[in-house]
Amino acid sequence: MAKRLKVFIGLASLLLVATAALLIWKNSDQRQDHINLIRVDTPHPNQMIQSPLFISGQARGMWYFEATFPVEILDDRGNVLARGAAQAQGEWMTDQFVPFRAELQFSNPSSKTGTLVLEKSNPSGLVENAASIKIPVHFK
Repeated sequence: MAKRLKVFIGLASLLLVATAALLIWKNSDQRQDHINLIRVDTPHPNQMIQSPLFISGQARGMWYFEATFPVEILDDRGNVLARGAAQAQGEWMTDQFVPFRAELQFSNPSSKTGTLVLEKSNPSGLVENAASIKIPVHFK
């Protein structure tokens, strides 16, 4: 009986480790996909921000539609504090990285933390064409 228990515990442990490894691998692949599509220079994750917020970076041409893509700031409850559009700073009809800039004005929220969301332009509205990155921020 003790031998069966040891085998069961061993198999359960192996299954748990394999599942954890699979989840870590899958999440790292998703992060890599976004690195290959968009790079944000400012703000950095967990940076202290205030209004106006200046956002800059580079995104591949496929991230844009008509040289823009949506950006928004959310408070810690998911309420939208500001919405706007990032503007390409060069020729966006390419598969290369194109610099972008955006500026968002917002009122100081009651929360101390929030999220900056940069969304891939998706004029089709199809789920398979949707993508976004979320950057945690702290409010001054």
